Amino acid sequence: KEIIKLKKVINEAAQELDLGVEAKKLLYGDTMRLAEEAKKARKAALDCGQSANKAEVARARADSRRAASAERLLEEYGVTEDEAVKLEPSIELPDDAQRLVSQLRKDLKGMGEVNLGAIEAYDSLTERWDELSVQSEDIIAGAAEIQEGIKELDVLTKDRFVETFEKLQVAFKEMYQTIFSGGEGELQLTDNDNILDSGVEIEVTIPGKRRQRLALLSGGERALSALAFLFALLKIKPTPLVVLDEVDAPLDGRNVERYVNLLDSFTEEGSQFILVTHNPRTIQAADVWFGVTMQEPGVSTVVPFKAPREVRGALGEPSSNGQTSLEQAATPV
Repeated sequence: KEIIKLKKVINEAAQELDLGVEAKKLLYGDTMRLAEEAKKARKAALDCGQSANKAEVARARADSRRAASAERLLEEYGVTEDEAVKLEPSIELPDDAQRLVSQLRKDLKGMGEVNLGAIEAYDSLTERWDELSVQSEDIIAGAAEIQEGIKELDVLTKDRFVETFEKLQVAFKEMYQTIFSGGEGELQLTDNDNILDSGVEIEVTIPGKRRQRLALLSGGERALSALAFLFALLKIKPTPLVVLDEVDAPLDGRNVERYVNLLDSFTEEGSQFILVTHNPRTIQAADVWFGVTMQEPGVSTVVPFKAPREVRGALGEPSSNGQTSLEQAATPV
């Protein structure tokens, strides 16, 4: 009995469920229909808004054209809008009125205004034109002369540069062999076709090594090669005074001696050298020393000393107490 009762309840529930599902389908269909109607309504509202905006723009343009027409009536014909409306029935316009108005305006514009000062202005402008023409011709002639002078200077500079460069090549080779006791040094132009804008490269062959550029050498070798180039310049173009700052810093003892010998040879030819150095071998070759000391902070004192040649010859040699004569000379008394 309980089973029969429960089956009856289940059947009733199933019937109610079917009724609910059917009602749900009906409600869903109504929902979709209402959503579609709402979509159409929104689109219609949007179209109405756009139509309203277009109508507002058209109205604004019409108002602008009306205002422009009213302003034109007042400026060109001296008639207000109301007066024009009143005059409309009493005025008859010919068929070619628009063409006639355009032609009359063109004729009036062609007449222009009478300028009483035109003759004086013409004379003044003519005089000014003549002055500027003369100045322009002078400037053009001056520019041509300058260009011609530049060409002559370029030719002269090129000839002088080539002549000096050829001398420098010979001097550099000789100086390089003197400093390195052999080897070969050569100067080359980076752009033979454009000499005035060309750079100069240094290629050397150190005894016992292959030919290579200056940038590939060691620090001491580069310093000696630079010295060879510098002294080659001094050989072809002597300078009365030369300042060298720590040139011998990367050099070892034997190369410092070669450097000092070069200084002595150029000194005998009339050049004077001011050397900034800490190397004892270089100092011992100097005729006059200038020691710089700072006994008080921020206050430098220069102490000059002229060494006799016999003292300079003994400098750098260690004494019995282990100090060189240069160190002894530098010891305060």
